Amino acid sequence: MHSGAASFGHYWSYINTNRGYDAEETGEANWRKTEKDPWMEFNDSSVSDWDFKNLAKECHGNENSTGFFSAGGDTYGTSGYMLFYERFKKKDLKMVVPKDEVDQEKENNVDVKFDEVKDEYYKMVKYRDSAKGAKASRFYKQVYADNNKFDFEKDIYSKEFFEFILSIIQSAITIDDEDAKFNAMMVGKKVAFEVLARCLQNSGIVALATAMTDLLKSSEEL
Repeated sequence: MHSGAASFGHYWSYINTNRGYDAEETGEANWRKTEKDPWMEFNDSSVSDWDFKNLAKECHGNENSTGFFSAGGDTYGTSGYMLFYERFKKKDLKMVVPKDEVDQEKENNVDVKFDEVKDEYYKMVKYRDSAKGAKASRFYKQVYADNNKFDFEKDIYSKEFFEFILSIIQSAITIDDEDAKFNAMMVGKKVAFEVLARCLQNSGIVALATAMTDLLKSSEEL
């Protein structure tokens, strides 16, 4: 799905969540009745039920569409952008076998063939078994690493994180154990001068940094 104009807009999906089986298991007639299956709307982080009866109204565009957002926040130009079909009788999939894995596959009694035109080894795999033993591609690994980095930075630079550190320091000032007090202050100092220094553009964090610095100054007097 897409809303907006050609140069900007928003994308989301309506997905039939009852797929994953073959027509032979339920009969062709029932398999084709996708309008009776459960559907869901996947819109960024929001996932909700979606009624298939709204297909015509929400997916077929609007003859009066302007392709822009109105002042009231409504969207125009909402229409289907890409439609995915599912093969009703699955065919075996051709999977390329790396050259350094050919001998191992043959030892496991896998029928490995060679395509002279493409100069590659391959095997035919049942559709339902195609993902078994699959290895993540370098693109997947790169995206996965980037997402982990983003999640870490989002957590470590959040206001809640600094409030937590501040609460530790505030509690440390009131305790009698000098070693515990000193260690807590060192944690606060590390956060204030190594982490906060990278995100001072956030005014909320600046206020917390100021408060923590005051506490650190008082700790040096203890």
